[in-house]
Formats: sequence, structure tokens, C-alpha cells
Amino acid sequence: MTRMDSVRAATGSAKESVLHAAEVVAPYAGTARDQATHYAHEARVMLAPKLSKAAQQAREQARAQYGAYVAPHVPPRVDAAAHRAAVKTRLAARQAADYTVPRVESAVAATGPVLEEAGSRSTAAWASCAVR
Repeated sequence: MTRMDSVRAATGSAKESVLHAAEVVAPYAGTARDQATHYAHEARVMLAPKLSKAAQQAREQARAQYGAYVAPHVPPRVDAAAHRAAVKTRLAARQAADYTVPRVESAVAATGPVLEEAGSRSTAAWASCAVR
């Protein structure tokens, strides 16, 4: 047997060993993956509310401690743009309300006769069923 044949035989044997090991380990690996997924989900369920609360407390603490230092350092142009956006938003909300309120009121007023007619018809239908 030549050296090359010896290397090929060893390679084939190693390949077979690896495939056999993969077959033997595969069910355990799947189970381990499923268990890891389950544990990760449980950890998320347990830790998410605590982490969320901690983040909220950190935000509140930072605002309380550093709010006075941060707010005055907002660039004047950014502050002016935010003020203009707030004014425009209030104006748009007011315009939307002025536009929709009369239409909703007229729609409600228009449904009055329809509601009365539906009520009288349902009463008549109920009465006719009771007579039979």
C-alpha cells in the first residue's frame, strides 16, 4: 500500500467516524436547541418587565438630574423649529375639528328619522310575531 492509499483510507475512515458521530449527536442537539429556545423564552418573559421598568426609571432619573442642564443647551434654531411645529399642529387640529364637527352633527341629525323608522318597524315585527 502506498502512502497515498494510506492517506485515502485514513480520510475515509475519519469521514465515516464524523458522519456516525453526527448521526448519534443529532437528536441530542435538537433537544438541546429546543431546551435553549424554551429557556430563552422563559428568561425573556421573566426579565422583560424588569428591564423595561429599569430603563424607565433610568430615563426618569436622567431627566430629573440632567434636564436643567440639557434643556438650555438646545440650539435656538431647533427650539424655534419645535415651537413652530407645535403651533402648526395645534392649528391643524383646530381646523380638522372645525371641519368635521358640523359634518358629524348633520350626520347624527340625519339618522334621527331613520332610527325612529327602524324602531317602529322592529316594534311592528315583534308584535306580529307575538300575535301568531
